[in-house]
Order: sequence, then C-alpha cells, then structure tokens
Amino acid sequence: MWWHSERMDDADFWNERYERTAPADRSWTEVWPVATLASLDALGCMPDDSLIDVGGGSGLLVDALIEREWRDLCVLDLAGTALSQARARLGVRGDEVSWRTGDVRTVDLARTFTVWHDRAVLHFLTAPQDIAQYFAQLDRTVAPGGAAVIEVFGPTGPTQCSGLDVRQWATEDLIAAFGPAWETVRATTVDHVTPSGAVQAFSTVALRRIIRENA
Repeated sequence: MWWHSERMDDADFWNERYERTAPADRSWTEVWPVATLASLDALGCMPDDSLIDVGGGSGLLVDALIEREWRDLCVLDLAGTALSQARARLGVRGDEVSWRTGDVRTVDLARTFTVWHDRAVLHFLTAPQDIAQYFAQLDRTVAPGGAAVIEVFGPTGPTQCSGLDVRQWATEDLIAAFGPAWETVRATTVDHVTPSGAVQAFSTVALRRIIRENA
C-alpha cells in the first residue's frame, strides 16, 4: 500500500504484510471511504471522470466508485498482493479496473487522469527528493482542470506506521507543496479510527488544477 524513502523498492516488505494479515489487522483499514467520497463530492467529481488511486492497495475506494458507476479507474500500488486481493474481492467487477504495480515516483503511467487520489502514500516519503519526484509525477498525470485528493497523517497523527518513520503534514503545508497552479476546494482534519480502536489524525486536502488562459 505504501512507499517509504528508505524502502521505496521493497515490494516484498509490503507483499508480506498483505499475505500474513487480514484487513482487520491493518491499521489503515476503513469501514468505508467516507472522507474521500466527501472530498470528491466537494470537488464536483463525476462518474465520467477518470481516477487513479495511488497506493490504493486492497482499499474500498474502488468498490465505492464502482457503486457510483465510475468506469475509468486505475489502482496503483507497490504491492501486487494487495491488488490481487482487491481484484478477487470485486469478482467480475474487477475486470473494469486497471491494476498497476509500480513505484509512484517512477512508474510510466502513459496517460493522464482527471483525478489523483492518495491516502497514506505521501506521508511515507520523508526525503526531499522523493517528495519532489512525487509531485512531479502528480503534475505529469493531472491535466489543467483536473483534481487531487490527498490524505496523510496530520501534525497530531502517528510518527510511525508499520515500523517506518513518516512525515506529518499540516493542511497548509500540503497546499503550499502543490503551488500556485492549484486552487484549494477543501482542507480539513479527519480522525480515522483503526480496527483496534485507535484514533489517527489525518490532514485532508482537495484541490483543483487551475486552467490558465494562453498557458
């Protein structure tokens, strides 16, 4: 599901976690992606938009969007095991989704998307060069007029996850990282309750890329 600056290419690490744990054992598991759907609604995203779920793993956002009759969906993750689990869960509906295994910094997506969604990939990138590569990929992938929803640990959230250090982000720092080409539509803090009952504070931003005349 996630990448870390020191384990960026360690797919085995994440595949093993998905192989030996059930969803209820994973701190990132959501009952339903309520916060993400609220951000997509705030942006006015519609089923005819295309969306890439970065680090989507075996998460349920793809299920929720298929229920909403979205058809152009891609889930990108370093862990092929996670993608296989999600595809199996969806059954025949999984054939409607593009499943991509790769590193968000360097994968060649070979296309653009209307919407970029990331829940808990960015906060595993702690080195400046990795963060720069992440945003360069985002800028290549989302055309002017497109949108992005980012959900990462906030200033009062965890400092580690799965034994790895993370970077905590305030919403204003996330917005600043996007730069002036993006307009903020929604910025908030969301409390995620893990399956064990712990509460994790997430910073969530929803932005739309500005269309500039004569650009």
